[in-house]
Amino acid sequence: MKIFAVRHGQTDLNAENRVQGGRSDLPLNSKGREQAHMLADELSSCGIDVIVTSTRKRAEETAQIINERLNVEIIKEPRLIERDFGDFEGGPVSEVDILSLRRWRDNAPTPNGETIRETAYRVFAALDEIIKRFDGQNVLIVAHGHVVRSILWYFNGLPKDGEDDGAEIGNCAVYEFDVKKDASGINIRNMTDSDVAILTAAELAQGWHISEDKFLQRLRDAKSEKCVALVAEYDGQPAGYVNVYFQVNTGAFANQNLPAIVDFGVLEKHRHRGIGTALMDMAEKLAGEHSDTVVLGVGLHSGYGAAQGIYVKRGYIPDGTGVWYQDRVCEPYSGCCNDDDLIIYMSKKLRKR
Repeated sequence: MKIFAVRHGQTDLNAENRVQGGRSDLPLNSKGREQAHMLADELSSCGIDVIVTSTRKRAEETAQIINERLNVEIIKEPRLIERDFGDFEGGPVSEVDILSLRRWRDNAPTPNGETIRETAYRVFAALDEIIKRFDGQNVLIVAHGHVVRSILWYFNGLPKDGEDDGAEIGNCAVYEFDVKKDASGINIRNMTDSDVAILTAAELAQGWHISEDKFLQRLRDAKSEKCVALVAEYDGQPAGYVNVYFQVNTGAFANQNLPAIVDFGVLEKHRHRGIGTALMDMAEKLAGEHSDTVVLGVGLHSGYGAAQGIYVKRGYIPDGTGVWYQDRVCEPYSGCCNDDDLIIYMSKKLRKR
């Protein structure tokens, strides 16, 4: 499977060097139409099976001109519209620090608009679905500059400090990506910087109220050797995660020199494929290198139901201290809220020493 990502042809706002974001909906100008016809010639021999386009006129018109040569199905995807530049829309580019708005590390806000990470997260979620829906086919995505930049990050990883991530994406520029699948299906590896945005976008797409800070903290702890942060890939895409801490400082097992499994999750679209089992097998193997006992805490509301079932099946038992709330034992008949802070702690014997 291949993904071809292109930016639309030129519009009058492009020619005038003005900011053109998600709110702007201009058609192509004459030069833009000429660019699209030239691109159609370039793409005619690429074996493209389907076109997915942003719903803005400039992208749709580019897609339609290309399709005069390709004659394939065109799908409209609203998550591929350009970044919302808010109050900057339509203004002169010279009045905006465009370079900072392209840098992931800056995440510069736009007044009444989107940050670059918000744009990337919705594009990442759309790409996940496009790859799944059109598995085995070659897909042409017709979109915008910041969308194409997000696609580059999706496949190549997020830029690191000191790397240039602000390169210009020209009108009708085309980028080609191979979607590779892991032959073994499931691959467990260390978490990387590029996983943060992909996992965050996926969890936001499934309705979870999270931020990337959760994963960034795990990466920081892994770099300082407080834990091992693992990711499970399924068919080459991040599908789940787990972390093994060598000692915990809070909860029922605080300061007992016991390894703990922390923040275990499998993305909903990848469940029932053995990914959770593979992650837990690896986590317990790592924990067993430090102790004959591994511990964990699990929430009690229904959102943790799948995890609760896995832990029971794998032989974890409650520690006997009862329910904890906000890092304290919840005394009998005391008040609490059935949120993420309502926890029961469990442990499992791994091997005899």
